[in-house]
Amino acid sequence: MTLTDKYVAPPLSVLDVKQSYWKNRRKEWLSLGIESELGRNENLLQLSELLQRKQNGTSIFDPVLCECMYLWFSKENDKILDCFAGGSVRGIVASKLNRHYTGVDLSKNQIGHNIVQANAICDKLYAPKYINSNSVEIDSVVKDKYNLLFSCPPYFNLEVYSEDPADISTMNYEDFTDDYSTIIKKSVNLLEDDSFAVFVVGEVRKKDSIGENIGFVQDTIKHFKDAGCLYYNEMILLQEPATAAMRSNNYMDSSRKIAKCHQNVLVFVKGDPKKAVERMDEVKKVNVSFEKKVDFF
Repeated sequence: MTLTDKYVAPPLSVLDVKQSYWKNRRKEWLSLGIESELGRNENLLQLSELLQRKQNGTSIFDPVLCECMYLWFSKENDKILDCFAGGSVRGIVASKLNRHYTGVDLSKNQIGHNIVQANAICDKLYAPKYINSNSVEIDSVVKDKYNLLFSCPPYFNLEVYSEDPADISTMNYEDFTDDYSTIIKKSVNLLEDDSFAVFVVGEVRKKDSIGENIGFVQDTIKHFKDAGCLYYNEMILLQEPATAAMRSNNYMDSSRKIAKCHQNVLVFVKGDPKKAVERMDEVKKVNVSFEKKVDFF
């Protein structure tokens, strides 16, 4: 048995979406009819028409990454909390892996699209639960305890999701990080002891003439530590170069900046890591049914 047979992807510190096993698995997941971009602006990254021909103008969460994180850091029938629910991917993948998913998101439109997709794809027993609310108030709308915190927050203002002043992607960084740290702390409080938390983040540059890195990855680690978690693993998700390859020449010649084509997958533990691991079943790739549902429930 190979590592990909057992773990979907080799459990190494570098995860490479360009590998054939990753691409083939992603095609299987997308064959379900997942359209995570529905409910959001088609060009949140504000790419030019030329660059949009090379990649989506709105980021889409990778279902294979999602599958790996669920298999590696939770077990069947666990309860998953997502405090920045965004698109439909994380809820649908959780359902197909027999996890109970609860996602909280500020966008009523996004939640509506997620529910439609979940109804079409997921079985009722593990249907994702979506709550339309500001995650700053997550402790007032979510009362259960969870076994895994898994989310992908806004990368500050890299993508501005709305004009709602409560949307942290619209804020200056000081206000953003205040709300962001509050959301992390309250979400961690909803975790059972001896449980994992996984956040997918990426560095962001200031939108000024200098373009200094903000330090978003480091701040995320600090917020989790302040919430009482241990910083346990870091993985680098290598993405398709896509527009980065087109931009790299200009970046280097004009500013010596590097075009980014990776994200950081940060893993934390609330409580005792040994007990968190002892609670887990052996990691085993799940034989997912990729047959589409015919009727809504």
